[in-house]
Amino acid sequence: MSLSNTSANNNLPNSVPSERLWLRSELMGTQVITTDTGRRLGVVGEVVVDIDRREVVALGLRDNPLTRFLPGLPKWMPLESIKQVGDVILVDSLDSLSESFSPERYGKVINCQVITESGQLLGRVLGFSFDIETGDLISLVMGAVGVPLLGEGVLSTWEIPVEEIVSSGTDRIIVYEGAEEKLKQLSSGLLEKLGVGGSSWDEREANDTQQILYLLRISYFQVLNQNSKIISSRNMKKLLNKMIMKMIMKMNLNMLK
Repeated sequence: MSLSNTSANNNLPNSVPSERLWLRSELMGTQVITTDTGRRLGVVGEVVVDIDRREVVALGLRDNPLTRFLPGLPKWMPLESIKQVGDVILVDSLDSLSESFSPERYGKVINCQVITESGQLLGRVLGFSFDIETGDLISLVMGAVGVPLLGEGVLSTWEIPVEEIVSSGTDRIIVYEGAEEKLKQLSSGLLEKLGVGGSSWDEREANDTQQILYLLRISYFQVLNQNSKIISSRNMKKLLNKMIMKMIMKMNLNMLK
């Protein structure tokens, strides 16, 4: 298929043309529209990965960006159906959707632990980069917590090449020993700047990281289920930031006692 991309990411590997390299986070919430009638099929709510074959195989479409946080089955579209991608994703027609696609065949990648062969925890998967034309997985994006909404600005993030993956199982991905030396830091999050929640393989940060992981998970699910309301991802991030700042202030006060 012939694809075009209106944005390029200069931080990703150079082995694939930059216009074909996409991050999972860049696709989430993107509208999918048919070229034959201009019909809107939905927005991207899920990106399905075959981790054993190291490739993205399909997109899950929801009615709107808000419903991707709610339970229910999305409409499935094979990645090969994409004809063009930019601010929107263009496909030929309604037939681009697949009723026979079975997502159960593929394990979850988001929130999987990334562990070395010796058992050292490097982090959890927040996202990944891939070739939008072939589906080939290029790298995994990791953070201390596998909650993508916390990845932007709150958590520090790292990138690890998929060539470092040895095997995968339920809720974990095994990488070669010494893979931590090949990690590339993509961003420095708020928590790291405040002195907590740094790299999980740094023993000096181990206690702080474990505490922050637990509290962040509680904060995330409290916001997600708050009064059973549907809230946008932008508002969710604002609420999470407020809760995290309160949490950090409380931790600092406890340390001064």
